[in-house]
Amino acid sequence: MEKLDIISFDHISADPTFSKNPFVHSIHISRLRRIQLYLFAVFVFPLRLFFVLLFFFLTLLVGEIATRGVDYSKPFCHLRQRFLLPIFIFCGRALFFSGGFIWIGQYGRRASCFEAPILVLAPHSSFYDALVFLALGMPSVVGKVETAASPIGSFIKMTQPILVNREDPTSRQNTLAEIKRRTQSVPEWPQILIFPEGTCTNRSCLINYKQGAFTVGCPVQPVILRWGYGIDSITWTWDGPGVLELLFLTALQPYTTLEIEFLPVYTPNEAEKDDPQLYAKNVRAVMAKAANLPTTELSFDDCHRIRKAVQFNIPMACHINEYGRLTKYLFREPRPEGHFSSANVSHVSDRILSMANAAREWYSALNCEPLKPSKLAQIFLYPSGEISSDVLVTQVAVLKKVVDTLPKSPNGQPDIRILVVHLSFLMFSSSPSVAMQLAFQASRSLLF
Repeated sequence: MEKLDIISFDHISADPTFSKNPFVHSIHISRLRRIQLYLFAVFVFPLRLFFVLLFFFLTLLVGEIATRGVDYSKPFCHLRQRFLLPIFIFCGRALFFSGGFIWIGQYGRRASCFEAPILVLAPHSSFYDALVFLALGMPSVVGKVETAASPIGSFIKMTQPILVNREDPTSRQNTLAEIKRRTQSVPEWPQILIFPEGTCTNRSCLINYKQGAFTVGCPVQPVILRWGYGIDSITWTWDGPGVLELLFLTALQPYTTLEIEFLPVYTPNEAEKDDPQLYAKNVRAVMAKAANLPTTELSFDDCHRIRKAVQFNIPMACHINEYGRLTKYLFREPRPEGHFSSANVSHVSDRILSMANAAREWYSALNCEPLKPSKLAQIFLYPSGEISSDVLVTQVAVLKKVVDTLPKSPNGQPDIRILVVHLSFLMFSSSPSVAMQLAFQASRSLLF
């Protein structure tokens, strides 16, 4: 640890490079565009709807025939691979064509399954990304068991999927083992297509990648997706237009385009093979540069947390970027994606309670000094007053930006007690009872 003069933090300003919230989307339609939509609703939509329904049921029928009695531990037989699969792709492509997806452009060279057993695609922004599977010849996908068992499950089954059972505690390990087995069994199996972001965004940035595709340590081919034309009725996020509205608006547009750009195969070095997180981060950097998009430290877990924040009426949703980055700084110990171990629960709880105690001591001081960034750093980031040499000033800037949004306490300072309660719910969003218990415990520590 290197002792640094944190007084230099007192005059910092918030980092101006914050990206917009990637989990929200809204549609703005001009008056001229509305006229076009009305005309298409009268003269084009009925015809499109007829052909969409026709090819939807044809595609579903072919999929049901092709996947009946399939053993997913083995590749498709010759009949399914050479005869039924092309028919399914034709019907599926006709389905999207009828809905206005007229043109699909492909750029770059697609690697063979020997060169890159896994394709990683980003940004993932919509259920319309299913069109990519048809355009690429139905590569395999990692999907949920319940999705494959749904009425439209044949669409998933035709990809020869790797199915995940969320109720099985060993599902994650089994999924990774199956991905590894298939990558070592080419060309028997098709390439595996993975959206490493794990959730849909508004394509304003690339969020953190989940590590599943990179745990195997095999070469991957990054692929960039670009949707185009008119109203953005493609983007589907948790806070935005629903499925039916997006389907309807898409059908009322003259056409929608999709560009698929294949980047050079990324072969991991030894350090990346040993560290999937580093591998994922470096691949994301390559894709962000090619897509001309910024990156953010937000992840799928942050999307889940902000939904819970809205559910509990916690007024921090509009600052999810800052809160997402802040949690990375406050709770540094690694944890499995999507859940906490008992050790990590204890670590996070202890950190939150220590913040509450430090905040109480500051509030209880007889000469309560103004809440400067240096004091924030002592309360939240570095209670000992020591800062490691690799700390960036932006960490304190993020903390300051969050604190500046808080309501004022009776002494005129930002009420950082509220921040502690927010963090309790944010870090345990999947366990409301744990979050509530911790929030009450932290609140008792903050009483003065």
